[in-house]
Amino acid sequence: MIGGSGSSEWFQEVKDVLHRAVYEWHPPTDLKLALTSKTAQGKGTSRESKHQRNIKEGRGGLLDVEYLTQALQLKHGRLCPQLQNPKTMEALRELGKNSIIKKQESKVLQKNYIFLRLIENGLRLIYDDSTNLLDFKRVQQTTILQLLKLQGYSVKNLQEAVESATIEIRKIYLNYF
Repeated sequence: MIGGSGSSEWFQEVKDVLHRAVYEWHPPTDLKLALTSKTAQGKGTSRESKHQRNIKEGRGGLLDVEYLTQALQLKHGRLCPQLQNPKTMEALRELGKNSIIKKQESKVLQKNYIFLRLIENGLRLIYDDSTNLLDFKRVQQTTILQLLKLQGYSVKNLQEAVESATIEIRKIYLNYF
C-alpha cells in the first residue's frame, strides 16, 4: 500500500533489487549478438519507403539511439555509475564524458535525437494521434518546420534533413553493433 507504514523501506528494497539485476552482473560475451538480433526483429514493422520514414522504429530512428544508449549502459553501468540514468539525453552525455563513445558521436546522437523527437511531437500535434510515420507527401511540413525553427533548427528541406539525421544516427549505431 502506497503511503502505508513500511512503504518507503519496501520501495528501497525493490529499487535495490532492480539496481543489482541491471548493473551488478557480467554481460554475456554474446551481448552484442543478442541485442543485434533483438533490434532486427523489431525493424520488420517500420513500413518505410522513399516518401515515408518511421522516425521511431526505422533505420537511424529514435530506437537506434535508445537501444545503443541502453546497451552501453548495461555493458558499462556497473563500473561507471554515472551511466545509471534512465534519461536518454543525460546517459548520452555521460557516455561521451566517460569516453565510452566519442564525444563527437555523443553530440551528434543528442542533436539528432532531439531533432527527431521534435518531429515526432509535430506529427502528434498535426494528426492528434501517436504516430511515428512521417509521410513527406501528406504531412503539413510548414507546421513541423516552424516547430523546428522555434527550437533553433534551420531546415529548408524536411526530407533531406531527416535523411541526413537518420544516416548519421545509423552510422554511429552500426559502429557498435
